[in-house]
Amino acid sequence: MCGEVFPQSELQVDHIEEAGRLSDWSDLEQFARTLLGSTSDNYQLLCKNCHSIKSMAIRHGISLEEARRKKKIADFKKLSLCAMIEELENLGVEEKPKTKKRSVELYESFLKENK
Repeated sequence: MCGEVFPQSELQVDHIEEAGRLSDWSDLEQFARTLLGSTSDNYQLLCKNCHSIKSMAIRHGISLEEARRKKKIADFKKLSLCAMIEELENLGVEEKPKTKKRSVELYESFLKENK
């Protein structure tokens, strides 16, 4: 999806045609049928980040672009306030936020404006 090259340890196998979710024991039969009926042309290797984005898009019924944006925001929220401020500065955001909440608001606004 991203076109980058990764070591094998950073790759995950993705089902092109989804196998479904194992949310409950009742899902097991259909999940197993889908997996056992799959051929190698139903699999692709994706980096962990792209696999996470694709899974989020499918799980929430959103576009890959929207899932990519949501993942960026989720990753940004994990940063310390100092790291958030530094990232915002690197992006050219002039306001110096005093809270994590404001930092996230500025980051979300930056992403919307720079699609």
